[in-house]
Amino acid sequence: MSGAAQQHPAIELLARYRAVFAAAWAARLELAGPRRLASELAFLPAALSLQETPAHPAPRRVAGVNYPDRSTTTILAGGTWA
Repeated sequence: MSGAAQQHPAIELLARYRAVFAAAWAARLELAGPRRLASELAFLPAALSLQETPAHPAPRRVAGVNYPDRSTTTILAGGTWA
């Protein structure tokens, strides 16, 4: 047997996730990219424009994407068809 005590695999996994998250959180400002003015955002190419200014969340809420279960979406959809 080795001298070091073995930890449960789930604990080792969580420790690795914690280390990766801490490293990513420390580098978050470096990875963010340049800050842009509103006038610059207006003239970006389409792909960059979608990344810099995401769509409003209202259409996703109406479509039921943010609901935890589909029963709420079914009730909402049924109400709109009635």
